[in-house]
Amino acid sequence: MYKHFFKRVLDFCFSLVVLIILFIPLLIITVGLHFANKGAGAFFLQKRPGTKGKVFNLIKFKTMTDEVNERGELLPDEFRLTKIGQFVRSTSIDELPQLFNVLKGDMALIGPRPLSLKLLPLYTKEQVRRHDVRPGISGWAQVNGRNHAKYSEKFANDVWYVDHCTFATDLKIIWMTIRNVLNRSDIGSGAEDMDTVDDLHFGIRLLKFGSDYPVIDNYKKGNAISSIYPNANYYACGRQAINDLIGKFQWKRIWMPSYFCYDIINYIKTTGIKVVYYVDYPGNDDETSIGKIQFEEGDVLFRMNFFGFRGVRTNKTIPVPVIEDHSHDLVGEWPQNSDADFCIASLRKTLPISEGGILWSPKEKKLPLFPKETEENNKLADIRYKAMTRKAGYLNGSIKKPRFRQDMLDTEKMLDKIPISKISNDSWNIINEIDIQEWYDRKHRNWNLLQDITNEDVKILQPEKNTFNPFSLVLLFKSKEVRDKMRDILINRQTVFPAILWKIPEMQNSESVDFANRMLSIHCDGRYDKDLDELKERIITAIRLLKGQC
Repeated sequence: MYKHFFKRVLDFCFSLVVLIILFIPLLIITVGLHFANKGAGAFFLQKRPGTKGKVFNLIKFKTMTDEVNERGELLPDEFRLTKIGQFVRSTSIDELPQLFNVLKGDMALIGPRPLSLKLLPLYTKEQVRRHDVRPGISGWAQVNGRNHAKYSEKFANDVWYVDHCTFATDLKIIWMTIRNVLNRSDIGSGAEDMDTVDDLHFGIRLLKFGSDYPVIDNYKKGNAISSIYPNANYYACGRQAINDLIGKFQWKRIWMPSYFCYDIINYIKTTGIKVVYYVDYPGNDDETSIGKIQFEEGDVLFRMNFFGFRGVRTNKTIPVPVIEDHSHDLVGEWPQNSDADFCIASLRKTLPISEGGILWSPKEKKLPLFPKETEENNKLADIRYKAMTRKAGYLNGSIKKPRFRQDMLDTEKMLDKIPISKISNDSWNIINEIDIQEWYDRKHRNWNLLQDITNEDVKILQPEKNTFNPFSLVLLFKSKEVRDKMRDILINRQTVFPAILWKIPEMQNSESVDFANRMLSIHCDGRYDKDLDELKERIITAIRLLKGQC
């Protein structure tokens, strides 16, 4: 009776009374922290799992500034922790705003502390029982070790509390908490030393599956791209190859598939060419759509091998020049048997390089002049390689709170502004070493392992033929709402970061918009060979959680 009713009533009443009594002191602390944090605010929110894993926003006093170094990275904690912040943290005053969480019903006064969402997929069946009750501001684990207790001890104490949640137990924990705070015992800096407390090796198991490449040096060397396409031009990115062709041939109008990256389309428009669209998206009969086009003199047709899933296409009956985009599969049956006038591909989305694009002509037509090296692209490549290095450090735990993702986004915008450029030397060296066929073979094996995870709520986009090289695992959902729920679960509870390719304007045909709204793309390349079983299990777990929400 206490656990399921009276505990909640007492929590609410006690929190309300304490907040009223402490209103003035809390207001003073709030103002003091705001100024001490140099305008960074007095509070911060953290997403945490509550009862049955339901996510809520935990409120805490903010005890550190947001100061960064010259590279835009947050300074170490010891340089950002303010004097008032140190006092607030050491006295556990930083936890008091969680009384608002208690009022709302997200938390209790006493219960297992809410930990990171990223740990949820790592719990055993016994450990996950800590979420059978509301998380607390303090708990049995906190009065028995707090920051110095090992994870195994914390979880054992949390589960013990779930089985022994009584009024007497809560009173005992409240008394022990007050005693510890007054004595400043069992209180650390606020962050655990992972090497000391992580006896369950969560740090090692806390893998992140995303789209941006870290620096990779364990690829097999061998049959390089340049040996397959020896007479190609190599650019800073694939979109530069398109614009270079438009500049050389002065086409007046380009027919683009309705499902495509509209950032690239906007970049193409900077040449002054008129962009028109034909209906094409993954799973569509593109040849029928192209057959309906009324071509004019000065037109050029752009075709796309979506996700590497299409079989060989012929262009013999098309009366205008054809450009094919093989970014999603460089070495499959279609690109190596193409009869297009020109083929282009972005290399940086499928290979571990900072930037890069390729242009070749299956018909051996004359290409634009080989692009020149530019200072702008060298600078961009340098920033991206440093970001890739920081991501590698982040994944192995040696770097905390990096800005590699922001650097990637910033340099993505820079790509549209730099002049047409030759691929950087670092990227050139990698693509001339990496065995491209072996790299794609690994992707194919990984895709085969992952693709048998479907149920009635989730489908996998399938190739037209068995002779394909997958770009990624493409999940399809019944609606955008279901897709968005799945994406939230994957990111916030499974540390799997799927991509959405691409956001399509509502003005486009409904089939292309519908596909874009229902899909998620998960990389399956050689980065994840050793962790693929873990990735698959996380996707399956996310599907189960999704089914519970829907």
